[in-house]
Amino acid sequence: KRSVQWRSLWHEIAATMAREGTTLLATGFAGLVAGALTFVSFVDTRTLLQLCAVGEEGKAEARGDAAVGGQEQKKAVEGRAAAEDEKQPVTQPKEPCGEVLVKSVFTRWWPNGRDLMVTLLSLSTGAHAAAYYATEQLGWAVGGALIALIGPYTALVLGEDIDTLRKAGSSDTRTITRRFCLLHHVRLVAALGGFGLALFNLANNGQ
Repeated sequence: KRSVQWRSLWHEIAATMAREGTTLLATGFAGLVAGALTFVSFVDTRTLLQLCAVGEEGKAEARGDAAVGGQEQKKAVEGRAAAEDEKQPVTQPKEPCGEVLVKSVFTRWWPNGRDLMVTLLSLSTGAHAAAYYATEQLGWAVGGALIALIGPYTALVLGEDIDTLRKAGSSDTRTITRRFCLLHHVRLVAALGGFGLALFNLANNGQ
């Protein structure tokens, strides 16, 4: 009898540790996913949009230059001719335009962010599956599904824009960047939903 009681006690302790450990891990990874995507929404996407604005300023300046009157254009031509005669180097104008800046940043930013998010999403989904197995609470399965769907959503909805922004010479970079930044926020909503469910499930664990 005593041996049976000890085995029963150890089984109960092991089940409790598995339940508590898996639920804490699931909640922690859900928080990391939500935190990472929150940073993307409030820092990275705003940075990309600001780079687009740099491009718009450059185009506005170009339109302003094109609108200069005939007399000023003539003076500019004469000035360049005089500079060539005196063998003075002509100043090279302007910073890189917005399209160039966006592509330069995106081609470096996306692979690093993708590698991090693939790892976090995999770990979080696995932890939620383990928590559901240990607790048999449906909330863990639902929260894990919300987080797991971020990956397919990224590939199916954002994949084309991501590929375009990573390729040199693509047209309409500003429109594609704005669309990418807007559609990204759906991923944040899913991550926050998964994290909120994890906190709720953790608070009601065992009830």
